[in-house]
Amino acid sequence: MSQNRILLALTDKEDIRVLTGYLSGVGFELSLTEDGAAAVERSMTEVPTIMIVDMVLPVIDGERLFKIVRHNPHTSKIPFIFISNNAVDIKGFKPGLDSFVSRPLNLEQVDGRLRQAMFQREDAHGGAKGIEGKLSHMSPPDIIQFLHMNKKEGELKLTLGSQVGHIYIKEGDIYNAVFEGVEKEKALYRLLEWNEGGFEFMPKTIDVPKKIHSGTSNLLMEGMRQIDEVKRIKERFPDQKNLLKMKVEPANLPKDLDPVIYDIVKLMKVYARVKDLVDRCPLPDYEVYWTLTEMLSRGFIEEQKASDEETRQGFLSPDQTVNIRERIINNFTGIGNYNYAKIFLLSTSSVLVDAFLDMCCTRIPGLTLTQKTFLSEASVGAQFGEVASIKLQEGMDIVIFSLPIIRNMGPVVKSFSTNLVGLILLWDDDVGADLNELVDAKKEMVALKKCPVVHIFAGEGEKVGLEISYRKMFMIKDSEPIFKLRTQEKGIVFDIFNELFGDLLKQGVA
Repeated sequence: MSQNRILLALTDKEDIRVLTGYLSGVGFELSLTEDGAAAVERSMTEVPTIMIVDMVLPVIDGERLFKIVRHNPHTSKIPFIFISNNAVDIKGFKPGLDSFVSRPLNLEQVDGRLRQAMFQREDAHGGAKGIEGKLSHMSPPDIIQFLHMNKKEGELKLTLGSQVGHIYIKEGDIYNAVFEGVEKEKALYRLLEWNEGGFEFMPKTIDVPKKIHSGTSNLLMEGMRQIDEVKRIKERFPDQKNLLKMKVEPANLPKDLDPVIYDIVKLMKVYARVKDLVDRCPLPDYEVYWTLTEMLSRGFIEEQKASDEETRQGFLSPDQTVNIRERIINNFTGIGNYNYAKIFLLSTSSVLVDAFLDMCCTRIPGLTLTQKTFLSEASVGAQFGEVASIKLQEGMDIVIFSLPIIRNMGPVVKSFSTNLVGLILLWDDDVGADLNELVDAKKEMVALKKCPVVHIFAGEGEKVGLEISYRKMFMIKDSEPIFKLRTQEKGIVFDIFNELFGDLLKQGVA
């Protein structure tokens, strides 16, 4: 049965013109016949979603057509909308599921009857099956209003391309809404804007916590008001792509401001871009934008257009950068700076570190050499300290921190592992006993600080079974690559960092 087909059994030319124009315009599939006998036949073969019929039809009139269709088990659940000058007492007529529309046709009334019939089909099918359709036929506010009026319980799922939102309803009341990592009113108001895509309501027991406490009617009214306000004054709001910067020290802000302002100031320490700040603030979008506009007008903050470097698409998109930052915030305690992540580079000699950086620094967007070493290389055998950093979108840096191989790595890891999100192991042919120490160092570090690991072999060795030997020593899975770092293959550095950053996004940071 098509979820969008309406069977029309009409004889009046004006009725046909008005209804076909309207119904096809909002996306319904139409099947038209002008006599009752043909309507009976098509109802059996096509099984439409709804039938709209004239009470006066040739061959078989509307009332007889209704009885035939309603007594057939395959078509007994089809709602009827009768067009008649007067309501008629029809046996088997179910108010709510079936309805009358009088002439001259009022399309608003027809639209209401269609929506009511589509939702009442759930009860007609025994109350256990879901309802689905297009948002071009029924908007989210209309769907929620019908569910509220009929005190339904279940999950309303909205889809628009790859985007999916969920609204949980119990006894007709909205318990919560979830969309792209946000929930409550913020998610609900975003979903109310959709006028394309599809919907599906599945009756089920709702046991999620009640996080939305306003009444349904008030929620819908407030949501639509905020949507209209955003459209009306959108040009006054800061651009989503731009960056925000404090012009006043947070400690010098007045003490009697709206609490929302102080919350936004705290968020700005982590999220500089307007879109990211709005997305991460739990308040509805309109309230956040309005507060930002007020802060701009009072000179508390300033809006800056992001530079090409800040908006450049590098290894990580802005959303991926924010994702990594959130992993750091959620998984580390006591950190003082949310705007950087650290990658340990564990090597067997400073020569390898220099070779690695030489291949990276001119190719990775935003990478600069820092060489902030803490100990001389002669005293430890390799560089020790920050050797480079990669500036990513949203003001976040990936710091590359070089470590020599020393016995008992635990104290070193604990001292310098703030914001650690990855580990690079680097060795070559001429390592001798250092290779075993590198293996031991990996085991010790991963045990202390679980994080993704990338393995790089910088030697020229091509011995049979060499890679198998390395995999066994380092316990490298078959699905994990061993990169070969050679001067004639400088483009390999992109694969190395893409592999590491991909792991950061797929895995949790301990």
